[in-house]
Amino acid sequence: MRGLRLIAVFLVSCLIASSARAADLKVLSAGALEAGLVPLAGAYGAATGHNVRVEIATPPTIRQRLMAGETADIVILPPAVLDDPAIAKNIDMSSRRLIGRVGIGIAVHVDAEAPAIATAEDIRAALLAADSVVYNTASTGTYFAKLIEQMSIADAVKAKATIYPSGQEVMAHLARGGARARAVGIGPLTEIHLYLRKGVKLVGPLPSDIQNYTSYVGVLMRGNTTPAAAFLESLRAPAAQETFRATGVEMSAAR
Repeated sequence: MRGLRLIAVFLVSCLIASSARAADLKVLSAGALEAGLVPLAGAYGAATGHNVRVEIATPPTIRQRLMAGETADIVILPPAVLDDPAIAKNIDMSSRRLIGRVGIGIAVHVDAEAPAIATAEDIRAALLAADSVVYNTASTGTYFAKLIEQMSIADAVKAKATIYPSGQEVMAHLARGGARARAVGIGPLTEIHLYLRKGVKLVGPLPSDIQNYTSYVGVLMRGNTTPAAAFLESLRAPAAQETFRATGVEMSAAR
């Protein structure tokens, strides 16, 4: 219900800022923002008449697509990807807008017993006790691979790991596996939120001393239109930020 109220407020703000001529807008976004971005795009389209099409992929995949010459109206990615000179040349850097940052969480099947994760040592013990560990090769997985190296358990974890390109594939794996699989999944908090009603349970975020955040920035590609700029700006509106926050995106502490 709270989510519906937030979208309603967002709709009103979009109506105020809407343009008379309908436009087709293409947004390429990292999957970590999907839970909030897709309903906001739908609400914006309903309010303004613009067709906002959101395509979700991992940052490495979007980078490859942009390198191959694909275009979009708006791209939402971690700053490090956008700063790549080969990508930056096709971006209007003056349009850069911080959307928020996303932390890492631990998830299990909805019927599985949740391990203790209050401390780094708890995390270490949970990973060693699990029958399998599931993570991705995107930003979250890159950090996790370094973390288990630092914990000196990389070999043990990798021996029972299932690794996917995206966080959603990690969550789908957990949902399919059932409680008996005793699998522990690692993924962006936002992508865990997408599966809370699909067979996955959020155990909680990583402890603060080993937590890692990925920031996400929205930019316009060169040759952008006024409707594209208006939609990007709308994602920083208070109602939109509340929608993102409800899906696991941190706003005030983002950098």
